[in-house]
Amino acid sequence: MPRTTRTLAMTLISAALSAGLGGCFYTRGGPWYSGDAPLTYVSTPMSPKTVSVVDTRTGETVWSMDVPAGKKLVVKFDEGEREGQTLSAVMRWRLFDDPGAIRGKMTNETPAPPVSARRVDMTLRSPSVAESTGG
Repeated sequence: MPRTTRTLAMTLISAALSAGLGGCFYTRGGPWYSGDAPLTYVSTPMSPKTVSVVDTRTGETVWSMDVPAGKKLVVKFDEGEREGQTLSAVMRWRLFDDPGAIRGKMTNETPAPPVSARRVDMTLRSPSVAESTGG
């Protein structure tokens, strides 16, 4: 490969990676790097998920959702928006009808524990006949 072609190819690859890693894309497994990236959970008929936020100081579950099969839950935490309060962070979330959606505005919010006192649990529910048949 000639030097100019190789340089152009490397520039294009670098730009594509930067664009992909720089934005908030709601994909399974997250963005593959450490950061304040949204957490994404896709439920399927054979793998229905429940997502819970636990305050580790008290062991209390402060928020929970059974994600319906065929839908995607995206959760993002913003720290310190409620200074001086026990639940000082804000959790923004959205339940997407299209599990393939990769962008969209968070439409819900709720108070959440700070990062130092928060755990997000994901558990699998037993597949139900209604969910696996779509009825």
